[in-house]
Amino acid sequence: SAGACSLLAPQEIKQVLGSRVPPLLEQMPPSEERLPRGGSECFYPGITIQLNALPYTRFEEARGQHATGGRTTVQPEGGLGDEAFSYEEDAGQDSHTVVYVVRSGQHVVIVTMDVTPPETGNS
Repeated sequence: SAGACSLLAPQEIKQVLGSRVPPLLEQMPPSEERLPRGGSECFYPGITIQLNALPYTRFEEARGQHATGGRTTVQPEGGLGDEAFSYEEDAGQDSHTVVYVVRSGQHVVIVTMDVTPPETGNS
């Protein structure tokens, strides 16, 4: 089965991030690790991509947990998979994390990105 590193190539990450591409992205190859229940995790500098770290049957539960967590603002994301949402952890801090959770069929992809204000996951 395909691993998390096969989901987004460095060129695609550059397309999405534009000028915010971490300088080390070009210099360091991604590393991939298998996760316990058959998923995998891919590490790029400043970006982590997880494939099936969350069972697709728990997608709605995860959205609800983040929406009621208080620390995060959950937004629906159009144009990504069958359904998707994003949230920010520690927004307003010197640096924070933007997380996209995407369900496509029976797969869930989670992309976590470290950002520094005034950037957001949508900029």
